[in-house]
Amino acid sequence: MNPKFKIPRKKNVKKSTKSKVVSNTKKIKELVKSVNASVENKIQKLTGVYVDAPKSQQPSFTGPLYLYNACLGTGASTWLGPQGTPNFTDLQGFTWGQGVGSDQRIGRYLFLKHTTMNMRIGMNSVPKMVCPTQFRIVVFKAKRNAAFGSSGGNPNADLFLNNDGTAIGVNVASAVETRTFEFMNMLVNKRNYEVHTDKKIILQPSNVTVQGSASIVTPFSTKYPPEATFQFKLPHNTKAAFPPGNFGEPLDLNYQYCVQVIAAPLGSTTAAADDWHISFRGTVSCVDS
Repeated sequence: MNPKFKIPRKKNVKKSTKSKVVSNTKKIKELVKSVNASVENKIQKLTGVYVDAPKSQQPSFTGPLYLYNACLGTGASTWLGPQGTPNFTDLQGFTWGQGVGSDQRIGRYLFLKHTTMNMRIGMNSVPKMVCPTQFRIVVFKAKRNAAFGSSGGNPNADLFLNNDGTAIGVNVASAVETRTFEFMNMLVNKRNYEVHTDKKIILQPSNVTVQGSASIVTPFSTKYPPEATFQFKLPHNTKAAFPPGNFGEPLDLNYQYCVQVIAAPLGSTTAAADDWHISFRGTVSCVDS
């Protein structure tokens, strides 16, 4: 082709996207800032609990198993324990009244983020038995198909599964010789419950009482620590609707985490594992828009 009639090609110049990215980033930051300005983070405390008298598993037997139950919000009246009465301590934290305070809500909706629950288990300073105490701590909540309440299950009756796969709980008494081993090792009933934590610890006080003598420190008693502390971060991450009116717990929301602590003597099938105390503290975090 004659160079005279040749049309020169234009070079494709890449357009810079840097300015576009900067512009989009600025818009996103402004949007986030405007959203944050329209919401408010709020915190409500759980009920502070200190208990130094755990419950016996059997109404007419002083050993070996003792236990303590607690739950977020308010426990159902149908959660009957071994003595035939409700035994879940209500930690509350989910009754948000109307208002503009840091523990109140505006409107009928809150976005629940998480609950931080601190738990401490400690041995009594002057115990009645020398052998250490083993604990099993289970933090759980019911699945939707086994919701708590009048139409749902009772963790005291069906939190665990025996070797036959049958639901069993602390309400069911087994042979004294095998009771400690069974409740420390049975599987949690995951057909009905979501398990957040299932762990075991062994504690013993530093001082032991010897008959006819003052309290002394023995080598055996210093093998295990006298107390243990735990912090559980229990996620919710969901929008909750509240009933009309000023007060009330969330509607149709599976927020109710529970904890069951079972204590048994280590190395004995007859000693009463009741030489311990337990305490709870915590907060519920949410966003109010």
